[in-house]
Amino acid sequence: MIRTVALLLGGTAAFWLLAAYPAYLLWGEEALAYSAVAAVLCLLPMGATLVWAGRAMRGGPPEQVLLAVMGGTGLRIVVVIASAAALYLGVPYFHSRSFWLWVIVFYLVTLTLEMSLLLARHGAAGRPQGG
Repeated sequence: MIRTVALLLGGTAAFWLLAAYPAYLLWGEEALAYSAVAAVLCLLPMGATLVWAGRAMRGGPPEQVLLAVMGGTGLRIVVVIASAAALYLGVPYFHSRSFWLWVIVFYLVTLTLEMSLLLARHGAAGRPQGG
């Protein structure tokens, strides 16, 4: 599970590096700050739900797997939107539409990474050994 979380962290960091430098060149330091904060806001709940779903898939009953997947979806979206909204409303620096754009981009990227890692892990666990 630690390897899977490390891959989520590394993939998010790699995407941030690829996206942040051109954004910095086009829009300045504000783009760096918004993108970094959006990455962290999305990464924390994604990591938590990845661990939760991974543990459930490792041998839990099917109901627990369903709860982890469906509950994880709700947890992710609520935590990300609530955190971003708190920053948007409470900190004047984040009162910008471009901040929300970064949140959406990183939400989708981290969600894609998380689902890919879960499917790869589940696929590897379901394959028969030796055949």
